Amino acid sequence: MKWDTVVIHINPVGIEKLKIIIEELKLFPLPAKDQIQLSIFNQELLKGFHSISIYNNLGLLIREEEVKFQNGSFKIITEALPNGVYSLQLKSSSNETVSKRFVISQ
Repeated sequence: MKWDTVVIHINPVGIEKLKIIIEELKLFPLPAKDQIQLSIFNQELLKGFHSISIYNNLGLLIREEEVKFQNGSFKIITEALPNGVYSLQLKSSSNETVSKRFVISQ
């Protein structure tokens, strides 16, 4: 009897990779008060993502900062933001963008 083992490694690229990141990236608590936390189990997916931008509901840029995930998570202080709906964009060095929405309710 003879058999072979085939190992398949999937390397998502392009839109499929961004879909996986959007599904894996968690943003909590919702609604937030003084901070929100980004968390992801597979940190390799976020390799190359280096900054976040926060936009208000009118699309105006509120804040930009560098992002460095520690043990798969990153905290963002939101205590200075007024109540409302915001969009968070995570950007890579190759101009890939992942967006998440969150609510501030204090």
